[in-house]
Amino acid sequence: DESRIDRVRDPASQLAGAGPSHRGVSPVPADAIDGHAYHTYSLESADGKVEFQIRHNVQGRSTYAEGTVDAAVFLAKRVAGADKRRQFDMIDVLKSGEM
Repeated sequence: DESRIDRVRDPASQLAGAGPSHRGVSPVPADAIDGHAYHTYSLESADGKVEFQIRHNVQGRSTYAEGTVDAAVFLAKRVAGADKRRQFDMIDVLKSGEM
């Protein structure tokens, strides 16, 4: 349910690692504030006594640019090789090991 997602867009809160329901969230470094993907996924027990978090933190946009190039090269090879499949995802690119 997307209504349960807290999006923290305020730079001061991002720098502080805070948000409406964000406990223990990594602060975004100041030099990455204009290009980052800091995401924390939290599961909390009904009584609020247990919390489990998964995080991924990406600084800058180069990772996304490199992934886009990897995907384009992957697709070009599939077209050149007359691959019959017409739909792929990034898991296919990663599994191919062509990065």
